[in-house]
Amino acid sequence: MNLRRPYTAPPFLFAAVYIVAQVRPGFLGPRSPIFRRSLRRASSSSGLPENVVDVAPIFHRIAASWPEGTLVQVGACDGDFGEEASSNDPVQRLLLQEPSMRALLVEANPAVFDTLRGKVEKCFAGGRVATANVAVISGTCTAASFFVVSPKFAEDYPRKAFHWACFQLGSMDRQHVAKHHVHVGLSQEEFANYIEEISVPSRTPGALLSEVPIRPEDVSILAVDAEGFDDAIVRAFLELPGFQPRLITFEVAHMDAAGKEQMCLLLAARGYTTAWASTDMSMELESQVADRMHKALDAMPRKEEYTLRKTQELRACSKKSEEAVERLQRQREALLDLTWESASGRMNQQEYNSRCREVEHCRMGESHAGTTLEEVMNLAAENRELMRRMTKLGNETAPLRADLASQRSALSPRRRMSAARSMQVQEKWRNRRLRQQCRELNLLREQVRMYKEDCAEQLEPSGADGEALAGEEPTEISEHIVVGA
Repeated sequence: MNLRRPYTAPPFLFAAVYIVAQVRPGFLGPRSPIFRRSLRRASSSSGLPENVVDVAPIFHRIAASWPEGTLVQVGACDGDFGEEASSNDPVQRLLLQEPSMRALLVEANPAVFDTLRGKVEKCFAGGRVATANVAVISGTCTAASFFVVSPKFAEDYPRKAFHWACFQLGSMDRQHVAKHHVHVGLSQEEFANYIEEISVPSRTPGALLSEVPIRPEDVSILAVDAEGFDDAIVRAFLELPGFQPRLITFEVAHMDAAGKEQMCLLLAARGYTTAWASTDMSMELESQVADRMHKALDAMPRKEEYTLRKTQELRACSKKSEEAVERLQRQREALLDLTWESASGRMNQQEYNSRCREVEHCRMGESHAGTTLEEVMNLAAENRELMRRMTKLGNETAPLRADLASQRSALSPRRRMSAARSMQVQEKWRNRRLRQQCRELNLLREQVRMYKEDCAEQLEPSGADGEALAGEEPTEISEHIVVGA
């Protein structure tokens, strides 16, 4: 799987399980918020885009934790090993940096396989890296048709003979090879003349592993790059009894949406968690990134538990909100009752009018002067008592208004705005009534003052009573009503 391509390589889908014994069928999928957060942590440390993970450290992590495991790569290409290797294939770098890692490299193209076998024999001694020149299929036939790019293409178009076009572009589907004509700048008819059909030996995954030999349960990593047949090969490997690698990588660029969804469902049923992986495998990333991602995946709860917990939290918040609304409604009603009680002073308006008429009648005779004056003074005393009660009620309602304001601030903005508007209307109505009473009381004071002046002119002091009356200064009404704005 040599990934040296001049254009942007397609993404890979990988399914990682840190500890096989801890795999649960209910693991959260790639759309889970918890899984996305864990991927963001891994991708942000590696410099990759969000939800894209560098799998190279995960390769090394698995190799270190499972030294007896075996890596199987289908579509190994020509192999780019050595200190000056320019390939971004994490498998090739892994085999160079992990001397204890065993591997099986499979390549179907005979011309490319000869180069691969020569490089493996040169770089790896002791037989820890095996090679196989077969096509992996799910059927039982022993040979398969394989389509490759003819060497004549490099002779006719040397400037367009890229490495990927001459060595990597090979598939069991002729149409898959033909559609790459746009990348080399030829028409489909021109590029079709350089596509050759060859016959290569084929093996099922079980037969391939038995020839090496490798037990299915010893495979720790499966990497597939089969140019359009990745999903079929992965499915064939998963059907082997005991086959449960910790990491699976395969190309999804040539799969449709339905195929991707079915593959994700199959992997989820086997206990895997899927995510996007970058093909630009930077080996400079520290292995702690993969360790953190694995720990985050292992710490994730079951999907049912997560959904149930979130539902319970939402219900509890909704219940608290309803209780707060009910409590605020009760306090509003209590405050409204107090407001009505404080505003009941408007009922004295008729009494004020009646007393004013009596004052006018008292001006017609001296006999009624003393009695009317006494009644006016009593009315002023009652007015003072009423104002005292209103002030007391205002002081009593102050804590309730403060509590109402605090409860109102805890509500949603819309309900808080509605409660504030209602309180403003009530306060405006109460203030308007109080101002009306103030105007009426001021009018009454003016009438009493005028009446006292008239009485002083008409009444003459006589005897002891007259001297006492003349020496007594008339009491003035000095009540002041303060109305809030």
